[in-house]
Amino acid sequence: MKKITTILFGLLFTLSAFGQYPSTNIYALDMVRLGQDYFKFVNPIFVNSDNRNGYNNQPYFLDDNTLIVASQRDKKQTDIYAYDFQKSTVTRMTNTPKVSEFSPIKIPNKRAFSSICIEEDGKTQRLWSYNIGAPMTRGVLLRDISNVGYYEWVTANQLALLIVDQPNRLEITNLNNPKPVRYATNVGRCMKTLSNGDLCFVHKSENGWKFKRLDIANLDIRTIAPTLTDSEDFAVLPDNTIIMAKGDKLYKLNADRDKQWTLVADFKNFNINKITRIAVSDNKIAIVATSL
Repeated sequence: MKKITTILFGLLFTLSAFGQYPSTNIYALDMVRLGQDYFKFVNPIFVNSDNRNGYNNQPYFLDDNTLIVASQRDKKQTDIYAYDFQKSTVTRMTNTPKVSEFSPIKIPNKRAFSSICIEEDGKTQRLWSYNIGAPMTRGVLLRDISNVGYYEWVTANQLALLIVDQPNRLEITNLNNPKPVRYATNVGRCMKTLSNGDLCFVHKSENGWKFKRLDIANLDIRTIAPTLTDSEDFAVLPDNTIIMAKGDKLYKLNADRDKQWTLVADFKNFNINKITRIAVSDNKIAIVATSL
């Protein structure tokens, strides 16, 4: 792993291998919850100040101090980088020749993370694991599933997969018996596990986009509420509060009790707009966006 020292400056679907990806920036803020319905976001940081206006995406908190992201810096492959907020450093976690890595997520109960890899042939998209620490080692997790677009860990052995197809498919598979079972089609790219183990996802239909929850135990699918218009990225807090963005604003809706969205933040004064992906830890939030 290569470590690069940088200052983190503060501020108030099918992928093609080695292509030019869209310019995106990542911002992190401390997140303070003031009761059930109110939030305060303070101490903003421009995370990718060392790769300004490059491709920086798919943030995931390993802990409150460490954010891992997918980033393209050489206009060739995309690698995984880790930002340490206390030390103000960025570390290159992967540098696999002729392979691009995306969507890093910590593997439950292991000192390792998983990532979708676009492999040397430029079209195979499989899920791989990487240990955290030196020396870096990697191994394929699902050898026979080669068109994974996005994913979420449901348990230490179960995975929810978005399979790239026409239409896209939501499937559940098990590492011990990797025979995926289809549960839905026309799903969004973001999936998150709720506190009781249900899988929360976006179903796209002619009647609108809706949040749904899949009970992994009894295979029941229930509707939660409509999404914000044309929004599909979200994060989930420990109490099942969904955080979603529209433009420069953040909204919240509790998956267990709410049917209407509540505005919780407006970032236009930070010159941040077009928020897409969101990641949360206990006390921080990271958002992917563009600057006006």
